[in-house]
Amino acid sequence: MVFAAPSYDHSALLDELATQCPGALVVGSSSAGEFMNQEQGEGLVSALGLAGEDVRFSVGMGRDVAGDAAGAAGQITSGFNGLSDFAFPYRSALVMADALAGHADVLIDELTLATGGQYQFFGGGAGDNAQFQRTSVFCGREVLSDAAVALEILT
Repeated sequence: MVFAAPSYDHSALLDELATQCPGALVVGSSSAGEFMNQEQGEGLVSALGLAGEDVRFSVGMGRDVAGDAAGAAGQITSGFNGLSDFAFPYRSALVMADALAGHADVLIDELTLATGGQYQFFGGGAGDNAQFQRTSVFCGREVLSDAAVALEILT
């Protein structure tokens, strides 16, 4: 998971991350303030890696959240493994949406319908230090607007 201030070149950041961490599933967003153990502020990048033998991750991405939240939810859940693989009984997803696209509440409702209520969703909206000009979500090397990404977590 990567959260980066709007002052960064997000494409270059994601390209470098992909080069340094090949095979990693990357999701994230532009942010409005970043924090780490003993540091907080603006203009930073925060990254967090998750791994474990008893957990499985996958990524879903949906476009056109503002125009078709149901379609975006379908795109996101098409990347979820827990809808057909029941080896892991607990299903959650970290959802990050382009805040300027709006409709996050509708998107979560549509995600709940698309997953038959089997998932716990948590997350938030991308920020831009209260400039309200451009907020983006990240999926792999892609920087997306009017979109949402989700990190599926099966445990």
